Amino acid sequence: MDDQAELEEALRTTLRRGSVDPPGPAFTARVMDSLPQGGDVRGRGRLTGLTLAAISVVIVVAAIRATVPSLDPPSAGGGAGASAPSPASSLPLVRERLWELVVQAPAAWAVEVHGTRADWNGQELHAVGSMGTVPVEQTCELWAPPPEYSGHVPFVCTTEWDPSAEIQVRVEHVGVDVGAWGQWGMVSQAAPAGAERITIDGVGAQVRVVDGEGVPDTRELVSGAARIIVWDLPSPASLWTSYRVTAVMRGNSARVDALDDQVRGVVESIRYAPPFTWDLPADDPAGALRAGLGALREQDADSPSIDASCFPDEPGGRRETRVAQPAFLGYELTQPLDVTCSSAIEPTAFRRWKMTLRYDWAATDRHDAGHAELVVVLDKVAGVVGFGGDAFGIDAMPYLRPIEGINEG
Repeated sequence: MDDQAELEEALRTTLRRGSVDPPGPAFTARVMDSLPQGGDVRGRGRLTGLTLAAISVVIVVAAIRATVPSLDPPSAGGGAGASAPSPASSLPLVRERLWELVVQAPAAWAVEVHGTRADWNGQELHAVGSMGTVPVEQTCELWAPPPEYSGHVPFVCTTEWDPSAEIQVRVEHVGVDVGAWGQWGMVSQAAPAGAERITIDGVGAQVRVVDGEGVPDTRELVSGAARIIVWDLPSPASLWTSYRVTAVMRGNSARVDALDDQVRGVVESIRYAPPFTWDLPADDPAGALRAGLGALREQDADSPSIDASCFPDEPGGRRETRVAQPAFLGYELTQPLDVTCSSAIEPTAFRRWKMTLRYDWAATDRHDAGHAELVVVLDKVAGVVGFGGDAFGIDAMPYLRPIEGINEG
């Protein structure tokens, strides 16, 4: 078969199969060798025309395959009614922004976004948006307390899940009082029961899965739910708030497994905008420690009851000394205590540094041996942030007591 006939046969085969297989390298080499040189372009014109025709066919066939799924051979075991949903990566996607979260959702999903970050006024719970085969109806309003009530008035959100929907995804912004798992909680505490620590966009997050109607770690029940997945994603705007993404799925086990794959693909491909960035250089732990200690000591200078001067400026350093004042905000020592002060620094999954300042003391005839820690998350803008539930083991520290009026309430 000559070259022109071989190319024409390749084109016919391409049209029959609906596939795009280019001619082999040997054929390509022969075509290139046969191209006329110099000013004689008559033979080259004929081959160029064939080549353009081949490219046109490839483009057309590829376009048809992209828009007409029936060209693909049917999968084994079922027709359209039995097919499972494709993973999110293989579906047409649309880009949506839910505050700082950029989501690539299947184009067939309904997506609703409730405002922007600027609409948040500090509420403990705020509806950010929803996704899924049917939107999630969520209403948030201030709780109307009885006349005799005088305490904090919470912002209450009510969700109506559609029992006919196969998959619905609710996105909320949550605070500490309603179960937030932000940067601070993930840095300083163990994961909740049943939670798996993961990363999304290179940032620490966690996920919990329940087969049934109970939303993990809450009292909420979703009637008819077969599986519920909850993700906690940290908010870049605060150490203590977070995003909570709740996916509710309905159907038989095979269908739910397929929906599970789809929604995981969507959530785990979330990107932050703006992205998390290192607040202090990622390759300079000693510099981060010195910056943290420096900011902490500036705070000490303004408080007669705080003293962090015993902690070494080098990571892993230890110093034996006697302290008359602790580094804990709102506490004081009733008498000096012999301790070993140590400093540690480590990166977090949130592109910030975690500084741990630790006291160790030996046993005496008046008290047992033990240790207490001050854990601080470092931020170059705020200097030092993380004061709030950041002291561990202080109840065992000898001679330590809260300062009257500071730790009350």
